[in-house]
Amino acid sequence: MAELKPFEVIMKIDFGANDGVTAVAHAEKVAKLVRCGDCKYYTEKHTTRFLTIQSYCDIFAGDDIVGELKPDDFCSRGERRTE
Repeated sequence: MAELKPFEVIMKIDFGANDGVTAVAHAEKVAKLVRCGDCKYYTEKHTTRFLTIQSYCDIFAGDDIVGELKPDDFCSRGERRTE
């Protein structure tokens, strides 16, 4: 039997309904979710003297969020690193 592995996806939910006990929704997978830590555009710069870690994304270079990224963050433009 094949081993089941967890994965994350981005879903588009067209509609949902519930009766207080049961919930139903119509959804379709839009794309696989790529976390920043697994993205080819994500880089962590380490300095050894005072242990400064700066994370940045090549896509958002120059934006206000540079330096505030965490490996568990994600965006709609992420592409999984192939290495």
